[in-house]
Amino acid sequence: MSAVQKALTIQRWTLLTLAGWIVGIALLLLIAGMAEAVKMEGQWMVGLGMSLGVGGIQWLGLRKHIDKSSAWIWTTVVGMTIPWVAADTLRYFLHFRPDDQVLPATMVGACLVGWLQWRYVFRGANTTALGWVLVTLAAWTLATLAVIPLGFYNRIQVPKWLVVPLAFITLFSGGVILGWITGIKMKHIINPKGKVPA
Repeated sequence: MSAVQKALTIQRWTLLTLAGWIVGIALLLLIAGMAEAVKMEGQWMVGLGMSLGVGGIQWLGLRKHIDKSSAWIWTTVVGMTIPWVAADTLRYFLHFRPDDQVLPATMVGACLVGWLQWRYVFRGANTTALGWVLVTLAAWTLATLAVIPLGFYNRIQVPKWLVVPLAFITLFSGGVILGWITGIKMKHIINPKGKVPA
């Protein structure tokens, strides 16, 4: 691990993750459009788009702090995309609804992402594999649960003027939750001896 040039605060990590979350949504829409053009189906684009956005922007904040940060993007993308592809494949045989795979695929993906990140980025740093996997699992799971209500606003009696603000708050809350939870652990990994402003 390289010497810390500037402390990576929880706020900065949360903002980076939120930016990555927003980029991920844009990439998801782009990939979905391209997939529809070539008549490809499945929910795999969710895992690919979100992991590319989040992993890519988070890497921008990590690259000056960790020597092995170059592995951050691919570990995030591979770890989060594989379970979504597997869920799509299983759905053809088990015939469950696409919505039913969101939370399980995300949770399995989070565990895989956490382990890959520890194995190829954090190994030898100030954390254990189990510690980082559990934090990653909690962060991605809670972020996903925070976004799920988005699909219910049209089914319940919410005033029309409130739907759009609520939708934006709900959609972007996932990035804030993901960033804040992983940021708390990240500050101990990057700056184990220093006091990082919370």
